[in-house]
Amino acid sequence: MEKFLLDNHEEILKIIQSKFYLAEPTPNLEKDILDYVKHVAVYQAMRTTSRYKDNVPINLGAPFPDSVVKDFKARLDELQGDYNEMLKQAHRAATEAQQTPAEPVKR
Repeated sequence: MEKFLLDNHEEILKIIQSKFYLAEPTPNLEKDILDYVKHVAVYQAMRTTSRYKDNVPINLGAPFPDSVVKDFKARLDELQGDYNEMLKQAHRAATEAQQTPAEPVKR
């Protein structure tokens, strides 16, 4: 189970590292993501040493940021709303262009 969690964390980190800029994160989301990266780094480091093998990240000052999911969803909903609005505007513009008669070419 622990290997499964660590593998998932690693995949999530890869996505964050390659796509972070696309989210245009809010200050809260940016803090949450950085806290998450810290949590995962501490978790991975703990599992590589026998001294901390049975410990958890919260005990070393790196708890899982509970608000990361809520803040991520809020930002995702906001971006989806912006995208939906752009689609509506593009559709309106295309519809208006089709309904406007073309002016005859003057020679």
